[in-house]
This record gives sequence, C-alpha cells and structure tokens, in this order.
Amino acid sequence: MMNVDELDPELFTHRKYEPNYGARLDLDFMHSIDDKTMSREIKKRCVGYCDGSRLLVRPRSDSYAVMLEDDDFEQFWFHWPKESFDKILNER
Repeated sequence: MMNVDELDPELFTHRKYEPNYGARLDLDFMHSIDDKTMSREIKKRCVGYCDGSRLLVRPRSDSYAVMLEDDDFEQFWFHWPKESFDKILNER
C-alpha cells in the first residue's frame, strides 16, 4: 500500500504542470501511457496528490492531480485517472 499525502490544491500551480510527463520521466510515449510502467514511476516518485476537481489550475473531476519529483528533485504534476491511481494507492 502506497503511503502518500493528499496535498493542498494551491501547490498544483500552472508553472509546475507537466503535460509531457512521460518525457520528463525519460519514458517513450507507449511507456508513459502504460499503467504498469506509470504505477512503478508513481510509486517511486510520488510526493502527493489532490482530487482533480479541487484544482485552481486545470480542474478535472475524472482524475487526480499527481505530484512527482524528477531526477533533479524538481516537482511537477499531471492528471492521472482516478481508477488507475486508486489501484496504485491500494496495491500491497
């Protein structure tokens, strides 16, 4: 079970938003949309998350905003489907 905190939506700024998160994680396109690969990356790098409907920037009710940290310890976020993220949170 992954232990990460729900973060304040104000931390998810426009400047930290990363639409090309796969490249930021050194993944090719196919791996960046693969649940198994992204599950591994999220578990390894996740700082926290927020329900996408609570965001001030780019709100989406069908996803979570997931904050990760890259190899340079810079934080960035992107939307990830709620169902997929819930599976990651509850995996043992």
